[in-house]
Amino acid sequence: MSVFKLPKSLLTDINSVIRNFWWGQQKNEHRTHWVSWEKMGKTKSEWWLGFRDFEAFNKAMLAKQCWRLVQNPESLVARVMKAKYFPTATFLEAKLESKPSYVWRSFMAARPLMEEGSYWRIGNGNQVQIWRDRGILHTNPGKAQSSVSVLEENATMSNLIDPVTKQWDRNLVQQIFNAREASVILQTPISSLNSRDKLVWQGTKEGNFSVRSAYHKELERSLHASCQASTSSSFKAVWQQLWQLK
Repeated sequence: MSVFKLPKSLLTDINSVIRNFWWGQQKNEHRTHWVSWEKMGKTKSEWWLGFRDFEAFNKAMLAKQCWRLVQNPESLVARVMKAKYFPTATFLEAKLESKPSYVWRSFMAARPLMEEGSYWRIGNGNQVQIWRDRGILHTNPGKAQSSVSVLEENATMSNLIDPVTKQWDRNLVQQIFNAREASVILQTPISSLNSRDKLVWQGTKEGNFSVRSAYHKELERSLHASCQASTSSSFKAVWQQLWQLK
């Protein structure tokens, strides 16, 4: 489960077995499930039962492997993956490519979860690309939305740091970004040690990745996606009814 993305049908069956066992439902029986599975999966601190959604848990376990590839680029697994799938780029820049292995396809499916739950803590700014990475801290979305104009498309955050003062180049930042993004960048601290940029996980105080917080992050993502789909379907149904009016 931590290496492969399990088939959705299998994960659905696992959830179904647990759900039916809880309600005492046999194979061909039809019993009323008085509480939705989504509510039963909420944490005990929210006064629910905390049943695990295995699809979200599978994604969280895979996201942990993605985190390791970023944090430990010199590990054997990371070096093998890099040599095969992204020899001239970073893991965050890697593409699915044609004929990928199932392991690589699984990792790529979990990478968005890892990216959405993390951000870069700025050191020397050399590792963070302005227009691609979550270099602007704690914004939603985390990537810069201002148009690429003054700097090149692959420019890093180091281009925004004054080489003499080692602080943000205020005039350049305000020239490139909209007011909201410029304000966030200028308030972001820069390491005085000129250290490498560090990827930080938002779900823990220490900034270290945890499967538990990634699991809850994935549940939030799934809920958001289902709400958007539901809203879209509702609007579509309304428009169909309006067009049928005479």
